Amino acid sequence: TVSKQRWINPWTKQQQCEEKYRIVLVKLHGVVVALLVNISDLPEALGLPNYSLRLPFRPPTDIDTTAPTNNIKDLDHNDKTSQWMEH
Repeated sequence: TVSKQRWINPWTKQQQCEEKYRIVLVKLHGVVVALLVNISDLPEALGLPNYSLRLPFRPPTDIDTTAPTNNIKDLDHNDKTSQWMEH
């Protein structure tokens, strides 16, 4: 709600200056609560390993795709309802 955002925004700006802690919105018994959480504790709390789960970036491989040598008729879709797609 707007009133919660007005309360959270100034508090967020003040607390976001600290690198170790961030505000996390958590829903407890149907009520959204702003919690100040130590970020270094999150991986352990979420059951994540101590290493990055992201794969290192690999640029796409440049593979030439050749055109088929023969135009093969599609027998899987050879019925009257799909005939219009062939024209």
